[in-house]
Amino acid sequence: MGSIIGYGLHQYRTSADNKAVILNDEEVSDQPEGGNGKTLLVNAMGKLRKLVIKDGKNFDSKSSFLWSDVDETTGIVLIDDVNNKFNIENLFSTISNGFNIQIKFKNQYHLRLEKSPVVFITTNNIIRGASSSFMRRQYNVDIYQYFSNKHTPKKEFGHIFLTIGITKNGPNSTFLCFTVFAFIWVMEFKLFQKIIL
Repeated sequence: MGSIIGYGLHQYRTSADNKAVILNDEEVSDQPEGGNGKTLLVNAMGKLRKLVIKDGKNFDSKSSFLWSDVDETTGIVLIDDVNNKFNIENLFSTISNGFNIQIKFKNQYHLRLEKSPVVFITTNNIIRGASSSFMRRQYNVDIYQYFSNKHTPKKEFGHIFLTIGITKNGPNSTFLCFTVFAFIWVMEFKLFQKIIL
């Protein structure tokens, strides 16, 4: 998990190894459970990098203005809770080459891969595609179903994650802890890159 967070937060991109990170339920069934913290994890990274969230259920990869809210300062794009009709193949060029951005009443421009955000996708379904074209553009992470609608982070820790302030149990330190651990994970990821490159 630390490598995923490090990958999401670092800002080094090349076409040789850029991937979308797909966060999925560990156990996929006809009745997906969800609620295990996939979106919470990306929202936590969004506290450290600018995060743009797209509704996965209504995601339209053909929309002219799909990426109009993405710019050079965006660190992460989350396509949240995609359904079983989602086609990651429509994102191949974006993942490999960067974002084509069209803003109303302005000229379209290309955000080079080196300046592009990392794409995260959350889902309770299997994303189809097993050829090398699919595999080289995605990194799949199965998330264990520790949390659920009955066992929430608030019940476990006594407060809502990613809020800063005082709770009934004292100062909310989860944000500070996440920040410290995220810094460590980014450093580990950079060290790992130096070793393998």
